[in-house]
This record gives sequence, structure tokens and C-alpha cells, in this order.
Amino acid sequence: MAQHKASFLLEKHGKLEVKTRPTPTPQKNQALVKVTAAAINPVDWKIIDYGIFLQNFPAVLGTDGAGVVEAVGPEVNDFKVGDRIFFQGAYGRDDETTFQEKAIVQTDIIAKIPDNITDDQASTIPVAAVAALVGLFQKTGIEVPVNGPTANGKGVLILGGSSSVGQFAIQLARIAGFSPIVTTASAQHNDFLGSLGATHVFDRDVDAKTVQSAFSTPVALVVDSISQASTQELAFEVLTTPSSVQGAHLAIVLRPPIRSHQFRDLSVPFWQTVGQWIKDEKLVPNRVQVVKGGLAAVPEALDLSRKGHKASFLLEKHGKLEVTAAAINPVDWKVKNFPAVLGLDGAGVVEAVGPEVTGFKVGDRVFFEGIYRSSDETTFQEKTIVETDLISKIPGNITDDQASTIPVVLLLRFLVSSKILALIASVGQFAIQLARIAGFSPIVTTASAQHNDFLKSLGATHVFGRDVDANTIQSAFSTPVALVLDAISTNSTQSLAFDILTTPSLAPVAHLAIVLPLADSVKEKNRGDKVTWIKDEKLVPNRVQVVKGGLAAVPEALDLSRKGVSGVKVVIHPQD
Repeated sequence: MAQHKASFLLEKHGKLEVKTRPTPTPQKNQALVKVTAAAINPVDWKIIDYGIFLQNFPAVLGTDGAGVVEAVGPEVNDFKVGDRIFFQGAYGRDDETTFQEKAIVQTDIIAKIPDNITDDQASTIPVAAVAALVGLFQKTGIEVPVNGPTANGKGVLILGGSSSVGQFAIQLARIAGFSPIVTTASAQHNDFLGSLGATHVFDRDVDAKTVQSAFSTPVALVVDSISQASTQELAFEVLTTPSSVQGAHLAIVLRPPIRSHQFRDLSVPFWQTVGQWIKDEKLVPNRVQVVKGGLAAVPEALDLSRKGHKASFLLEKHGKLEVTAAAINPVDWKVKNFPAVLGLDGAGVVEAVGPEVTGFKVGDRVFFEGIYRSSDETTFQEKTIVETDLISKIPGNITDDQASTIPVVLLLRFLVSSKILALIASVGQFAIQLARIAGFSPIVTTASAQHNDFLKSLGATHVFGRDVDANTIQSAFSTPVALVLDAISTNSTQSLAFDILTTPSLAPVAHLAIVLPLADSVKEKNRGDKVTWIKDEKLVPNRVQVVKGGLAAVPEALDLSRKGVSGVKVVIHPQD
């Protein structure tokens, strides 16, 4: 059997090593691609560092790729041997990842590379562009603009405009007709982001009022391509000050990475159109930095990305606490990166404050949420640092132990922007109470029968068994269900949530909080005539930096990504 080289992650938290593996044969609508360029994404090194997403080893990493078709399955009509294409790989399916010489692709979610961009540039497009696509169009009621603008009269705020996702979000927003298109970035990127379509570029430290001044109506859509504490806080303030509007939506870049395979209702028409956009220069690729060395340079490329995501914090706005109580959350035992101090929920007594702190003093009893970004800010220790704008004093009627159970669930404050709530499984006592306080009705939840009376005392209007079907849930609502909060996110709860939201049809502003990988839609939906956005230069790929050395350069390329390369995507050439 034919063999090819691949960069293997040998074990969880392990090292990468170039070995050979069997070359697969394409089936049905698949194609076998000779990978000529593979771009680096932060998720590639996070899988190694944090031990997330993958359970089976050895594994082949990589999700952004470009190459040449070498063979096609019997049902493939639109692609042939010799076609240059770009595609998104799929973690967990080693035949379909990109840090190798050959890869299998699903031909309904790939596109031909227009002559006006290189393979390196094309390889930067898939992951970031699909993430931007989902953020803008999946739950917003706005169609993918395959036949022209679909968002005229609507504005959007894109946080992190110079990131890979941010660059594509700006361009897709422009193609869809959004205006204004407001973004945040460092000052050095202002002109470049303006050329992509941003109408306003603010500094990353901008406040909510300044952002809102760019809009003539309240902000209804924010795409957060960074998704760290500061950007999420800004997004929430922009959407809710002075009050949220009907249909307000925050799209956050979540993990695991968004895949074309999960969102075919959006991705199939996107892949059929993206080539024309790029050809028309309506969409441009990220700038690239190439790491030389082939697959052996992957660690270096990952390290470039890894080092670019380290954070620094202003201690002047912090307080120091003696931790008196720390509650346990499921995430505490799921952490895989060591050594580390765990713990998110805490309560304690203020021992010292920074010079800018005015709302708290030494001796105050407070409760707070820790942050898994630094062991200085977690709760399973005697002393910890907190940001004082994100803590509260403990009232006299509860103990420190009780107070320590509150912080994480208070993140459910985001629920107040919707009018109908369905709660799936044990989303928690606080969610029901916050929903009651916010005026939700009905408040529907699922739980074991023994909890019915207690949950109703907290505010639930309906409590169904965990095996309830969608029709029974819907009977509790007088209008279609528009918001489901799934705190469990197992296959069964996600399936139920999807059934509730889509039967008999999807409400205009339907939203599933937490995670719902949508089921594959009918592949022919919205298929229409094939167009190529890239070919018409409507959509342009990322700028690239190529790391030479083939598969042996994978470590080097990963190291570049880990270190962070502003405005470009790191690419390797597996064939070198």
C-alpha cells in the first residue's frame, strides 16, 4: 500500500515526529489531495499544550490546507486530477488533517484556488473564514450573501479586526452589505483594516460609549474574534447599555474549532462562492509568514503562534485576597495542563489593594471568579489576586462558603437579552432564579422528578423529565422557542435542543447558548449555480509566511504561530 509522510503528535502533551502512514483512497464524493501548504492556527498548539480535543494518539494535526487533487471518488463531478484547491481539515480524522503530504477532502466543502493567489495564501482561508461565516450568519437570521448583499441597513461590531478571523469577518460583512462595520485593533492596522471594509477602527482599549457613537441605532450584533475577558466585557456593555435591543446577538469564537463539516447549511454555499469573491478581490487572504523546513518545522511554527497569545495584566487595578472558601466546578478536574493551580469559585477577605482601587478596602469580605490564565488568579490556594471590578462584597446574611458557590453561574447574566428561555438539564439553581428575576416566562427546565417542587420554588414554571421530547417542551410555550441554554452539551441534550429550536421551523432570532454543533444539512441546499468569489477577487485569502522544510518544518511553523505573527498566517509546504 502506498505511504506518505506525516507529522505525528505521539501522545497527549507529547512531541511531534515525522513518520509515514498509509495513503487512503478517496471514496464517493471525496478527493485525495497532495498538500502543498498548511497554515497554522492557535488550536494546533493548544491541543499539544492543554491536552484538549483529542483522545486517541498518535494523531496528525492541522486544519488549514491547500494542494493539488491527485485522485477523486466515483461521485465527484466538479473537481478533477490536477485542480488546485484549498480546504479545511477535520481533527479526529487523521486522513483529513493537513500536517502531512496527502489528505482526504470532502469535495462539497472545498474550492478551487484562483490564479490571482498562491497556495500559501489560499491555505490561510478555511478555518478563520468559516469561523467568521458562522459568527455573522448562523444565528442572526441573515443569509450568506451568495447572490448579493443580505444585510443592508444593519451594523456590526467586530472585536479583534486584525486577527485572522477578524479580517475575514470584516470582508464578509462588507460583502453582505453591513454598515457601519466597526472594529478594534492596534493603531498600526487602521489603514489595512479600512482597506478590507471597516468603516471605523478603534483602539483595543476603547470604551462602550465610543463604540456606540459609530452607530445610529443600538448595536444588535457583535462578533468577538478574540474571546478573552476584556473583549467579552466590552461586547456585553455595547449590547446592553443603556438596554439590549430585540434580537441582540453576541457571536463568540468558541472551542473546539468551528468546522465546515458541522455547518454545511452555511459552509456549502460559502465554499461554492468564495473563489469568485477572491478572484474579484472582494475578499483577501491573511498576510503570511512562511516557516521553512517542511513537516519538521511544525514545532517552530506552533511556537510562533503560542508566544503570540501570552497576556499581561495591570496589577494596579487588582486586589489581594486571603481565600477562605473555594467551590468546585466540573472544569476544575478537566484541566490538563500542569503544573497549575486550579479553582474558579472563591470567597475571602481583602488583605491589600492596588492604588487605583476605591470600591473595596482591607477587611472586606468578597466573592469572586478566578481565571485560568494565571495561577495568581485561581482559588485553590491561600492567597489570590482579583480584578476588583469583577468582584462583589458578601452580604451579612450568607457565609463565605455559600458566597463561594455563586460566581461562575453569574455569567448567566447574558440571558437577560432574550425573552423566552428553555433550560436543559441541571443548568443550575442560579439560572432559574436569574431568569425569574429578569422576568422570563415561561421558564422551562428538565430534571429528575425528585427535584420538581424545589425547582418550581426557585422560579421554574414547568419541570419535565430528562427524557422529554421536543413536542412536549414546545407545548409549554405559546410562541416558538427562541432561546435554549444547554449546560450539559451531551449528544442527547444537543439533539433535544436542536429539535426544539427547529420544529416546525427556526424562529428568526433563535439561539442556543453554550455549544450546539448543528447536524449536517442536505448538501444540495442553496447549491445553485457554482460561483467562485475568489476568482472574481471578491474574497481574498490571508497574507502568508511560508516555513520551508516540508513536514520536518512543522515544529518550526508551530513555534512561529505560538510566538505570534501579526497580520499574517504561517504556512508550511509538506512536499519540501
